[in-house]
Amino acid sequence: MGASGSAWIKHKKQPHLRAAALSDVPHPRMVRTGQRYFPLDGRARNPVTLRVVRVAAGACDARREDAAMRIVRIEAARLLAADEHGAGLHYRFLGHAARVSYRTHACVVELDGGWARLICPEWHPGVPITVAAGGLPPALRHVGAWVACKANLGAAAPAATGLHGFMTPVKGFDPAELHAVALPEPARPRAPRADAGDIVLFLPAADVEQASVGAGSVYLTGHPPATEAGRRAYVCVDGEVIGWRAVAGTRPLPNGTRILLAGPWHPVRVRTAPALPSATVDGGRFGHQFWTRPTWRREDELDAA
Repeated sequence: MGASGSAWIKHKKQPHLRAAALSDVPHPRMVRTGQRYFPLDGRARNPVTLRVVRVAAGACDARREDAAMRIVRIEAARLLAADEHGAGLHYRFLGHAARVSYRTHACVVELDGGWARLICPEWHPGVPITVAAGGLPPALRHVGAWVACKANLGAAAPAATGLHGFMTPVKGFDPAELHAVALPEPARPRAPRADAGDIVLFLPAADVEQASVGAGSVYLTGHPPATEAGRRAYVCVDGEVIGWRAVAGTRPLPNGTRILLAGPWHPVRVRTAPALPSATVDGGRFGHQFWTRPTWRREDELDAA
């Protein structure tokens, strides 16, 4: 018997489709070859995407992207007409056809060692593109400099734009003819948690006294904990946290680490019992890992005094 014809076919993503974060490109301020538009006239019987192939004074020729591929003449002013929000009135701008040889301009917005981040307004006025700083003319290796370059304005991602051919813009270039560079606001750095670096030590009852008084210390095998002086070292015995002391420092040893403790003993209880890690060997150090990170916040601790 033949196949039923109901086989599921996985659809492949079409090339040159931008991610949602990159698709909100402002309507152009000038017409150039390679731009793609879609008519918004609801009366059109068969609307199809149009690609500009030739620009003349006040008008342009656009090829219909359908089977017939007929060329139509459109007034440039009608293509560029936009409302008060910058959205196209008669045509929606869809971006550029993929091509590596578009002549364009970019603005240097950040320098980080050997790398430079540029904004190419004709590709997207708010998404940086990272390039090697050495490719820029020496006189233009500073924030705020405008460079002439070539790029694939139809790229779907910053890395695919392939910015290259950097040079000084010709005399008379006016950045005001392009959309203003609009960098997204940098993410606010999160304040470090007060309990960052705290650790939980799993000890037998016989070792609690040594760790809780005087210049106490605990020897740990396995992966060394990332902690530092001033952090808390909680002591867990038989699955129950009984208190903590301040970490005075760490001392690396051949097959482990010694945690140095100082300060008074603070008896506390927590509602969540910490779990002993299951790893046995890590980073070339031998032995079971008898420490972990707290799974609770300091404000959730209960005084056990």
